[in-house]
Amino acid sequence: MKSGLKKQKPNFKQEQNSKKPFKRRKRIRNLIVILSITALLCTAGAIWNAAAANIENNAYPPPGQMTEVFGSQMHVFSSGQQKAGQPAIIFISGLATPSPVADFFPLWSRLDSEYFTVVLERPGYGWSESTKRERSLQNITEEDRLALRQAGINPPYILAAHSIGGLEANLFAADYPDEVSGVVLLDCTSPKAMMSQGSSVPFSSRMIPAARAIGLLLLINAFNPDFVTNQSAGMRNNFIMMDHYHKMLDRTFVLQNYRNSMMNQEQAHRMENARMAAENPFPSETPVSLVVAVRPGDEAYPEYQEFMQTQEEWVKQSETGTLQTMNGEHYIHHYAPEEICELIVSMIPK
Repeated sequence: MKSGLKKQKPNFKQEQNSKKPFKRRKRIRNLIVILSITALLCTAGAIWNAAAANIENNAYPPPGQMTEVFGSQMHVFSSGQQKAGQPAIIFISGLATPSPVADFFPLWSRLDSEYFTVVLERPGYGWSESTKRERSLQNITEEDRLALRQAGINPPYILAAHSIGGLEANLFAADYPDEVSGVVLLDCTSPKAMMSQGSSVPFSSRMIPAARAIGLLLLINAFNPDFVTNQSAGMRNNFIMMDHYHKMLDRTFVLQNYRNSMMNQEQAHRMENARMAAENPFPSETPVSLVVAVRPGDEAYPEYQEFMQTQEEWVKQSETGTLQTMNGEHYIHHYAPEEICELIVSMIPK
């Protein structure tokens, strides 16, 4: 006899609903595992980065003076002997140059046998600590001046500035004209031209501090040592003007400092800093020389003439202001160090 009971059909919907909490719990567990592994790797990377920085700091102790400047330590490197009545030659680096001491080696190493040379390292550069002070041009210039005084380096000064460092030299000369006997600008962009360039910090630059903190830059460098540290080789003549020690110093500080928060903040303040420099022109009696780096064919670009005009207007704020071009890339002191040294020496009163 057939049973009167009907065979129940499987309820697939009910089965699927019963599996949903299990799948959800599994996804949560997987996410927790992934986050835990990520946190563990980031912690390990941070420890690795801190340990590597400590080893490098011991291997490369600061060669200059660590000075107390508004609550932070600022490194002032000097080489050569200052003679009575002779101005100190002060080198001021461009934006995101991790080791100014290494970068200016082609110049100070050629001058220090006869002249007194100094490299200022802004907060966050080289051996200098970071600061909580805003990266306004006024603050930076005040820090430069105080660091020099704290190091016992008194005026007069010849300011030799590269790139965005020209804004510092501009305001320093404007605020303290009696302390500056000359200014040499190395491929610096005029405040007027800079104000048209904007101040946004690229996303990649904002991510570099985080990548450094978790050891990612060290990891990349471990697999390809040239990828990170040689980013500026093309602009710096493939480092042929630097000795082995300063090449290694530069590589070390690229990993430690490149595009850190201080540098990114400087870029974010670029337009307002350029505006401040524009509002405080060079004193007419201060000698100013501007070197513009050019490459073959640059003059063919429509913007070239306009750019050179704004450059000339800037330097002609000085009654004796001069502008000249030299063949090379933006870090022109790595292409024409002899010519630039001659230009600096020409500023020294006879």
